[in-house]
Amino acid sequence: MPGRRRQIPSDSLRTLDEKGIRYGVCLPAGAFGTGVSTGRGSVTTPTSEDTAATKPQAPSGDSRKGGFVAATLEELKLVVWPTRQQLFSESVAVILMVSLSAAAIASVSRFFDWSASQVFR
Repeated sequence: MPGRRRQIPSDSLRTLDEKGIRYGVCLPAGAFGTGVSTGRGSVTTPTSEDTAATKPQAPSGDSRKGGFVAATLEELKLVVWPTRQQLFSESVAVILMVSLSAAAIASVSRFFDWSASQVFR
């Protein structure tokens, strides 16, 4: 029956954040789901009947391609691009850390090579 929800007792809740929202519902073994409650009482989780009716339909091939490009362009407008100074300083930091890591790995490798040559003469 759609719309039917299983009640989970409130004593199975694990945490309560500063806004009074409860997270981390303990479910019986084999059951999956999350519940969020903003007040006292029980928390409900959707059953398989609830989730089966809300699966989105796949769009047709033509509209999906155009929708992808449009959605990609919209997302690229939301990107906060770094300034030239940020880009330069972060690139220098990456190059420096990679160089230091390579030098450390090379020195450890050479030390173990030397120690192995001393032991296995």
